[in-house]
Amino acid sequence: MITLYGFGRIFPEGRGETKDLRAQWALEETGLPYRVHALDHTGGELDGDAFSRISPFHQAPVIDDGGFIVAESAAVVLYLAEKAGKLIPVDVQGRTRVVQWCFAAVSTVEPTLVCLDVIEIFDRDGAAHVVKAETRKLAARWLADVRAPPRGPRMDRLRRFHGGRHHDGLRPARRP
Repeated sequence: MITLYGFGRIFPEGRGETKDLRAQWALEETGLPYRVHALDHTGGELDGDAFSRISPFHQAPVIDDGGFIVAESAAVVLYLAEKAGKLIPVDVQGRTRVVQWCFAAVSTVEPTLVCLDVIEIFDRDGAAHVVKAETRKLAARWLADVRAPPRGPRMDRLRRFHGGRHHDGLRPARRP
């Protein structure tokens, strides 16, 4: 049985926005049997010796599939899709498209939104207005053609950067 190491206790601003939710979603969608090892983020469990042996970057999610350890949310999701034979096409072009979107999610979309989250969480008095303005410009440029379901605080922020347009689905990026 797969063990998913995910958050059990986390700071209030992180609830509903953690990367382990991606892995849990994939586990639910694939129907693979799993159990959750709930990590205590607020108690420092991610920095302990036991967790550092399976997660060198001290981050969740991590899965343990009979001794085979996979870290990083996109890698976990791709592994689960491959293992179950679900969520990923069998043809090379379809598979490449899925991998492309996994890379885009974790290397383009997510860092931009995380930067905005950090500013919102830690700059309550608005001192980082220049960084905020420049990050919004990047978000508007990088994410202009991404359509995402309007759910959760990150999607609400993304919609604000796109002038309040309502998006309902995904479409591929613009081609040159």
